[in-house]
Amino acid sequence: MTAKDRVDKLGRLLSKRMPNAAVTVDAPSLPKGDWFIDVKLAKRSFVIEFRPTLGFGLSSTSAEGIGEGPDEFFEDEHDVAERLADLIRKNERSEPQRVRVLQELRERMHMSQVAVAAKLKVRQPTISKIERREDMNLSTLRRYIRALGGELQVTARFPDGAVEIGADTKPRKQARVIR
Repeated sequence: MTAKDRVDKLGRLLSKRMPNAAVTVDAPSLPKGDWFIDVKLAKRSFVIEFRPTLGFGLSSTSAEGIGEGPDEFFEDEHDVAERLADLIRKNERSEPQRVRVLQELRERMHMSQVAVAAKLKVRQPTISKIERREDMNLSTLRRYIRALGGELQVTARFPDGAVEIGADTKPRKQARVIR
């Protein structure tokens, strides 16, 4: 199936699931480029970016229509259409996958942002920012995980094995090799 076929299939799925949505497709200028599908329903706007080698990226757009790239990724047209319909039904915005991981982990530990903030001796808005960050220092992530009662482990994986690097602030004398 060509990229155009996949984008057309997604367009049909969106029209079927959300008949009142305005769906606009921007084809790439280069043959193997990215496709952009804008979806507007009432005052809500979303962008689906199709990258032929990666799949579909979904993001909510701000009121100004300026985004920072896809938040969530899907391989299949049905999955991205279902997620978009779910976001619209629940009146939610897309979130970067890692953001949801930290939030869900905290919730699974039955802790509020306020409780984590108290353990870290910071204010609740700081925890909210940590959970929304795309990129952070390992030391920040390590402190956050420790506040939840866990221990952060970092492992580098290679074709011939893996090396546990560790995430503590003190460098290890020797990395542990995992085979």
